[in-house]
Amino acid sequence: MDVADTEVIEEIIPRKGDRTIHAVKREKSCFDFPLHTHEEFEINLLVECEGAMRIVGDSVMEIDNMDLVLVGPNLKHGWLQHKCMSRRIKEITIQFPVGFFNEDYLRMNNLDSLLKLIENSSRGIAFDYETILENYALMRKLTVQSEPFEMTMILTRLVYNLSKAENCTLLASESYSGCMSDMPSRRITKVQQYINRHYQERISLGELAEIAGMSVPSFSKFFKQSTSRTVGQFILDVRMGIASRLLVKTLKSISEICYECGFNNVSHFCRAFRSYKGYTPGEFRQLYLK
Repeated sequence: MDVADTEVIEEIIPRKGDRTIHAVKREKSCFDFPLHTHEEFEINLLVECEGAMRIVGDSVMEIDNMDLVLVGPNLKHGWLQHKCMSRRIKEITIQFPVGFFNEDYLRMNNLDSLLKLIENSSRGIAFDYETILENYALMRKLTVQSEPFEMTMILTRLVYNLSKAENCTLLASESYSGCMSDMPSRRITKVQQYINRHYQERISLGELAEIAGMSVPSFSKFFKQSTSRTVGQFILDVRMGIASRLLVKTLKSISEICYECGFNNVSHFCRAFRSYKGYTPGEFRQLYLK
């Protein structure tokens, strides 16, 4: 039985007339909307939300007083009450369709930052306080605007600003979202594909360097420059993504998941998972399925 799928609903976004952008501002006393998906992109801002729990894909995090996230189409997401004591939670939700930004147009006009933002949204992106403060007025303006052209202009500026944000965090793991990093080299792509096929096995740096046709020192440096991660970090990302998916989508025991993800010691797996996610595997499963 797919446990996670029984707990997730598909949201149908309301439309007003022929408008394709949905923007709403609200104040609420609690988080009571369940984990859900929808076909649209979503920008979600929360204020006075300290202690709430944010779930995006396999990312489960307790959030601070302000939280701004961009979620791509069909990516599971939701917020739980958790430790949040506020009864005046302020929220701005902006949703727009997949075709709003044409990827061919972005490429032809060298709008690389926008293209990268759209691609990364498949994992969910969280932004820092500075980005929130810089764009708060635009988000509020969008919620009170009714003219389609003006809404389009405001949203385009907002998304462009987010694409230029220097401090942002990708949330769901690559293996959870099913995306592949935008690798600049076929050598790196071959190595990445090999790791995704053999993550259950012991993978040596030497065999990966051989696949890339490079010496070990040159390969290590090249991989880090190309992916912004060491080989070890990338392998851990893959294994943790698989573990997260198995925890929320199956009833397998933690020890079964440990060995299925390439770990040979349950205690080591639990320590690594806690360090990576901030929760033990059992806590993560309970939080996700609560």
